Amino acid sequence: MLFNQHAQQNERDIRVSIKPEIPNKKSVEEQYNLVCDLSNKEFTKVFWIIDLDTVIKEENEAPKGKKSPLKIFEEYRTDLITNYTNVVVIVNNPCLEFWFLLHFEKTSKYFNTCSSVETELKKHLKNYEKDTKVLHETK
Repeated sequence: MLFNQHAQQNERDIRVSIKPEIPNKKSVEEQYNLVCDLSNKEFTKVFWIIDLDTVIKEENEAPKGKKSPLKIFEEYRTDLITNYTNVVVIVNNPCLEFWFLLHFEKTSKYFNTCSSVETELKKHLKNYEKDTKVLHETK
């Protein structure tokens, strides 16, 4: 949203409209279905930004004997890349908060959990909580 507002104010010739869909607590399958649905609408590009820690959490919580959620995600990703020319899949490792952190410090440190990234991020954003409100409050 901030990019869209900036582009409209400062770049008069640019024609960009960003419509964020922020799915709270949706499974990988629900996110995939949303991406497929959005790609068949009026959008020129659809970006699926997914946290790898979400996929790994589903993998760890999956009942034994069921298909691997990690394998299912890879199938979804392959399907989108192969069959949906207007979809871009971006995988955050481990989570989006890592990209927030990069706005405050240059680091190549490996974080294996999102909570470890959040700990570092809170050194810069004291009241940070993993929810959508921060996207609107840090304008």
